[in-house]
Amino acid sequence: MRIHNFSAGPAVLPDFVYNKTADAIRDYNNTGLSLLETSHRSVVFADILTEAEALLRELKSIPQEYKVLFLADRASQHFAQIPLNLLNNVTEASFLDSGVWASKAINEARLDGKVNVVASGKDDEYRSIPTDFYIPEDNTHLHYTSNNTIYGTTLLVVPKTSVPVICDMSSDILSSEIDVTKFGMIYASEQKNAGGGRCVDNYYKK
Repeated sequence: MRIHNFSAGPAVLPDFVYNKTADAIRDYNNTGLSLLETSHRSVVFADILTEAEALLRELKSIPQEYKVLFLADRASQHFAQIPLNLLNNVTEASFLDSGVWASKAINEARLDGKVNVVASGKDDEYRSIPTDFYIPEDNTHLHYTSNNTIYGTTLLVVPKTSVPVICDMSSDILSSEIDVTKFGMIYASEQKNAGGGRCVDNYYKK
């Protein structure tokens, strides 16, 4: 009998995933090379990325006007990269503080520009997510975390606003259907919800 992990984070994977991964590590698609030995500049690896993007677009119904990026490292790098690209010393961005990771994103953004925390669940020890808040129309964007595994909370409804919405979906990106067109950008670290390693899915409107 398989042991199941019911803790927050990675879940049990089907046997075929283990078997296919093991085969690819020994000899990927009869290339004679392990997947771990394949050059990231090779046609073989380019085909892997092309297929991965096509499958992701199909699963999440991602429109062609959205760009899909696969990046090394963790989603946490976006806590700094997004403000570096969108904020400066005179602009301001809105943030919803719903837990540890949202709080980390807020702290990073404060290093690059003005931060407007529109609502916070901190006083309630993040046991609930505030839903009654105002987002100024002159803010560059709204940033929030859709699911908080530490506290068992999730925001099911995308906040309505005229500014671009940026969402960290690291813990729930492939667990439910989403309307990508409601977002300016979505990013997620794969290891939590997509069974990958330290890689970041990132898709944003061109």
